[in-house]
Amino acid sequence: MNRSVKKMALELKRILQKEVINEEDSFKRPEGGSRKDSLTAGEENVLLDVFLSFIILKVLQAKRNSLTANKEDTLKRPEGGSRKDSLTANMEGDLQLFGKSGSDSNLLGDYLSGVQFLNRNFDCCYLVDDIKSRITCQTIEKIRDLFQSVKDEDWKKEEIISWSYEYFNEDNLKRPKGGSSKASLMASKDLKGKNGVISQFYTPKWIVDYLVENTLGKYYGRNGLTANEEDSLKRPEGGSRKDGLTAGDEKGVDLEDVKIIDPACGCGNFVIGVYDKLREMYQNKGYDDASIPKLIITKNLYGIDIDENAVEITNLLLRLKALEDGAYEKFETNIVAVPKGNSLKRPEGGSRKDSLTAHKEDSLTANEEGQNEYLKKFEKIGSLMRREDVLSLKESGINDEPLKKALDILSLKYDIVLTNPPYLDSSDYDFELKRYINEDYSEFKKNLYACFIKKSCELVKTDGFVGMITPQTFMFIGSYEKTRRFILDNFQIERLVHFGLGGVFDNALVDTAMFIFRRGQDNLKRPEGGSRKDSLAADDEGSLGEYINLTSFNGKDSKKRALFSIWGNSLTAHKEDSLKRPEGGSRKDSLTASEEKKRENYLSKYVFRVDKNVFTKVPRVPFIYWVDSDVVRTFENEPLEKFADARQGIATGDNKRFLRYFWEVRREDIKDGKKWVPYAKGGPYNKWYGNLWWVIAFDEENYNLLAKMGNYLPNRKYYFKKGITYTMTTSKGATFRYLPSGFLFDCKGSSLFVSKDEDIFRFLGLLNSSLFSYLESFIAGSVDLEVGDLKKLPIPQGMFVDSFETQALEALSRLNVAIKKQNTEIYPNELHFNEESIDSVSKFYGFIERKNALDTYLLLSEGLIDILVMKLYSLKERKFEEIYKTVGIPTAFFPFSNGKGVKGLPPLRELLKNQYLYEFSLNEAQLTKIENFIKEAYNNKIRSLISIMPFDEGVTNYHRREPYDNYVERKAEESFQNPISVYNSMSNQDQILAKLAFVRIDNGIQRYLLNCEDGFIPFGFSVEEENKLLSSIFEKNSLTANKERSELESIVKKDLRDYVFKDYLKLHEKFYKDRPIVWKLGKRDCGFLVHYHNLNEKTKINILNFLRNRIKETASRQIRKTASSAPKGVQGKTASRQMRNEKERFMDLMKVIESKNFELNIDDGVLRNRELF
Repeated sequence: MNRSVKKMALELKRILQKEVINEEDSFKRPEGGSRKDSLTAGEENVLLDVFLSFIILKVLQAKRNSLTANKEDTLKRPEGGSRKDSLTANMEGDLQLFGKSGSDSNLLGDYLSGVQFLNRNFDCCYLVDDIKSRITCQTIEKIRDLFQSVKDEDWKKEEIISWSYEYFNEDNLKRPKGGSSKASLMASKDLKGKNGVISQFYTPKWIVDYLVENTLGKYYGRNGLTANEEDSLKRPEGGSRKDGLTAGDEKGVDLEDVKIIDPACGCGNFVIGVYDKLREMYQNKGYDDASIPKLIITKNLYGIDIDENAVEITNLLLRLKALEDGAYEKFETNIVAVPKGNSLKRPEGGSRKDSLTAHKEDSLTANEEGQNEYLKKFEKIGSLMRREDVLSLKESGINDEPLKKALDILSLKYDIVLTNPPYLDSSDYDFELKRYINEDYSEFKKNLYACFIKKSCELVKTDGFVGMITPQTFMFIGSYEKTRRFILDNFQIERLVHFGLGGVFDNALVDTAMFIFRRGQDNLKRPEGGSRKDSLAADDEGSLGEYINLTSFNGKDSKKRALFSIWGNSLTAHKEDSLKRPEGGSRKDSLTASEEKKRENYLSKYVFRVDKNVFTKVPRVPFIYWVDSDVVRTFENEPLEKFADARQGIATGDNKRFLRYFWEVRREDIKDGKKWVPYAKGGPYNKWYGNLWWVIAFDEENYNLLAKMGNYLPNRKYYFKKGITYTMTTSKGATFRYLPSGFLFDCKGSSLFVSKDEDIFRFLGLLNSSLFSYLESFIAGSVDLEVGDLKKLPIPQGMFVDSFETQALEALSRLNVAIKKQNTEIYPNELHFNEESIDSVSKFYGFIERKNALDTYLLLSEGLIDILVMKLYSLKERKFEEIYKTVGIPTAFFPFSNGKGVKGLPPLRELLKNQYLYEFSLNEAQLTKIENFIKEAYNNKIRSLISIMPFDEGVTNYHRREPYDNYVERKAEESFQNPISVYNSMSNQDQILAKLAFVRIDNGIQRYLLNCEDGFIPFGFSVEEENKLLSSIFEKNSLTANKERSELESIVKKDLRDYVFKDYLKLHEKFYKDRPIVWKLGKRDCGFLVHYHNLNEKTKINILNFLRNRIKETASRQIRKTASSAPKGVQGKTASRQMRNEKERFMDLMKVIESKNFELNIDDGVLRNRELF
């Protein structure tokens, strides 16, 4: 329905704006109109009145049969006529507009009659004469035709009025954070943010139904008879209602006394949903149908909202409901808007003093200022007004009836609170809203919906129910920790439905959760002599709640179907089953075999029964209901902060000033005691070793500046020490790397320090394990794993005891760091770049063979580390399934294909260089042990472990790319094969060769530019000279120069000259992270390559001299050509023109070079110097 309704509503608004409403108009509403105060009607309000008049008249016409159906009229008028008869006659006469077809000259009269009908019977849509005069028959015909685009059955649903109002507002307002641009939203014009951000999402009916059933039904089931017990309150003939009460009812709750409120009622989705449920309950208790609407509307239903228009629609919908149910009398509802403006109105001709009650007269002056402040606050935050403020305002002598009623409603306690509160992030609060929220809801201020959770606790009675749908952020994010603790301290979580991304609001990508809380705490009852575990199994009460995980279902329809399957069939559902049972049959009898099977599957996979106290065992108390209890118990171990120092790094306060990539500055200036020192700054996903690209200005001058800026150089005693640094961002998982000595570290690359070297590698293995990635995924308080989060991670008791597991963990970690460092030495954007490793093409193939073998060992080692860490925590292998469903299955546990197996892997001793073995304390004996451990494990034990991996869950890899290119891992993911199988079948590796060829060419060009006397490479002047120059760049000796060039051209599949002057610079800029150090000067087809470090006056003079010589040579050729006896004619003229153009081109290029500033301060960095150049 929603798509066609949206299109219709937006088009109707456009028609009315174009043909009826002139935005420059200003006129007042008539006396007696809805929103009765005189308003400037050139704004949205008048347009909305006209808009709604057409929508409501169409709905009434569609529902006319149900509204005028013959029902026993209990409200007889004294003179023999019933109110129903009068209403029916009016409907027959006044609601003709959309019952006609074709052109009709009396369309306008029919429309105006319909509007009068709305004024009389629904107190809405009052139009001033000026507006009425602008509505033409042609406009009405367009609208009538437009309404045909919506199905007739949709017009019979009163919710179409709410949807239309929502779409009316939607195209005027911005979306909140987390809301899609296509989200279905209900705009509250007063609770929008400082930039006009919409704050509420319109609640779909199926969500309303679920929450109503699981609050109202459950509450009444607990406190009285169930809603489905027929005729339990039948009255004896001639007897009173009380005569029909059973003993159980007298002890329970009287249905008429049940009070339900929506404190952000909007267009009344929950109000109407509750009405329908209560009507059913009253009918089941034997009430007269005609008396039910008045009981519901005057005794049970309450609502308040800051949006006056939405409240008016809600009351209209209630009136429609009452009419359909045979209640033709108009009665006052308890659904109110927060009054606007000066609510302390003065009586005509009277003073403000007259509006106050007599007993307050003496204190008028003292109270007036505070009273006005309360009123301003009430206008702004509405039902979020604290109870004590509401009572203070009530006692101050308010004489305005609408305001008194709103305050009365907020003074009551309710059995049930149901709402879809506004979703407005604190960053979108305007000044006043921020001030009031900070005053009253400082611990809940992150989002308005969290404030409503707090408010619901104030509104609901002990043992009452709260039902809401909100974003899921309160379940996990660190800034909502106090909200979670408040929930755990004040509510029992009866049921929580975790929807995840999308699937609730039409086209809105919002992560949502729906929950039912019960006010108060239960002590968990244990069977006599039984354990806590026994009590959980034996008792449905206490702290146990039901959690339904629908995050894996995509889209609204699939989530809805899954929920209703679980809801209808849940073993723990309340007594009001949605599946009717055969007479005398059991509940199970009502299910088909397929339904029963589906039910069992859903219950086992998606429904969790969890004691809420489990959450308190985990730092930040995240609602991690799906986590296995054995995993939660890991937090019973001592936290990391007991064994290591996790320290926040430097926040410079001005990274552009203090930080550079190391290749931007001169290498001789990078070391302790010089201006620049190496600096670890987080970076992309990358394990074990790497991301060490940065340097920081840390000489005496800059040290003194940093000590007064940013975070003032914290944790200085850890500077230049070896340890572990990490990338904080957890959207892809935090990754930990070895931090060599001699480095400083950034706040985004915060670091960990321990006393013993061996502990560094034990911790590194632990932190890079899949288990830790899993724990991080729910312990992190935000998208970043902060130092405070890291400190709370549990460390196993045996971590520092020398055992097979700890020693193997340490050895594998050392191996992984050594592999990573050796395999990246070939790249010039690494501090440990080894130029000799790429000084000839012949070395490429040996490097690739070693790298692929070592990368295979690296992946296999990571798999074994996962196993070792699980053993250290005494977790069984079956827990892998739960963990890998979240973080992905490592390729080490992918299936094997036929082949050589681990026997095909070369010995580690043949692969690793001595310098790295020495640096990371690995000797030959240790290497042999590690190799044997890996090969034995993957020859036997791992194959059985692979059989329990959750491959059917679609989580077969991490889907994470890191700057370190592991070709084996990529191919394993693509082919779904174990790295061993991939290694044994390696074939085409053109991509790796192409990257190495670029590195070889780049290094050759840089070396030439830094060492040659001229300081530049010209291009676009002479193909012959360029080819000669390029051959010399890659010449180790004259005998191999041509061979080297030929091999490079074979790899890049292009002539080397074309590659260098067309492709190379783009690749160079990307490789050096948009801080290129080889610059191109001149024009696209003619210019010079220069090195950033050689941008000086000497290089400029050399280039200008080169161009002068070229200009002279061209002029000489031209003279010689002119003086020669060469034949004249077209050919001669063409040659002469070409030389003239060439000379002009060189002269233009000379002007370009002369205009450039070559006197740059290299330390200012590439970005700054590009601007100055």
